[in-house]
Amino acid sequence: MSTHEMQLPTRGRPVSKLEQDTRLQRHGELAVFDASLSEDWSIWLPNGGYLAAIALRAASEISERTSPACVHCQFLNAPKPATVRVAASHLKTTRATDALQVVMTQDEKPILQAQVWMVDALEGYTHDQARIPDVPDVDSLQSTLDIDGGLAPHAFWRNIEQRPTTGDLHWQQPESGKAIQCDWIRFLPDIVDPSPVLRAARHIILLDTFGWPAAARAHCGDSQFIAPTLSLNVTFHRDSNSSWLLSEARAPIAEGGRIFTDNRVWSEDLQLLASGSAMLICRPRPG
Repeated sequence: MSTHEMQLPTRGRPVSKLEQDTRLQRHGELAVFDASLSEDWSIWLPNGGYLAAIALRAASEISERTSPACVHCQFLNAPKPATVRVAASHLKTTRATDALQVVMTQDEKPILQAQVWMVDALEGYTHDQARIPDVPDVDSLQSTLDIDGGLAPHAFWRNIEQRPTTGDLHWQQPESGKAIQCDWIRFLPDIVDPSPVLRAARHIILLDTFGWPAAARAHCGDSQFIAPTLSLNVTFHRDSNSSWLLSEARAPIAEGGRIFTDNRVWSEDLQLLASGSAMLICRPRPG
């Protein structure tokens, strides 16, 4: 089902597409779930951030803690857009934290392995010295759909509205430049879920996805490779109901077929919400 075809419920609270497409069906009292992967979150393959979001939901299902703190995710095989089995387990539990492991398989083939920390709010030091990006306000920018050539072919991009802060598209720039991609983004339909886990799931998807467009800006006109994610590490700093999110993605080094990305997600009032790093591996672009 594509985004524009999705029907929201007529009763109760509206439900986001992300909430619908990451739902889990539990097997009895076991910490084992089934999830149905939607084709709508595919680019070359099912999006890694989307898979990690499902893993986060599975971890939260067996934790009594209120907030996700971090996720470390290894992508082992690419799944088909079909049912996956998701098993969650406790590694360590304290009075304020849970360390959890999540294993995703499909037809007994390993797809993903993740470690998740869930925490309760604690007293402690507070400071914020994060470098705030100097970007235009979201209302002053065009959506990619309003930029000539901005209709991307992959289903994933129909789940978001994207407004590049540079006003252009990374695949249309005339020459190679810095490996930085900065966009205002909101998920479609424009519904912010009440669950802090689902709000954090948005951040995982952005932190995984936009490292590649950043890297591509350094290789204008060279489309011989794609670069799926091997490993993703995400730290959540604070929760936010912000509908618009600023994705600040950087790919400062690529060497030996590997691309390192260093990304951040900000709220509309430029509060740092989450940070992430990833290792991407170059593969020949499919025919």
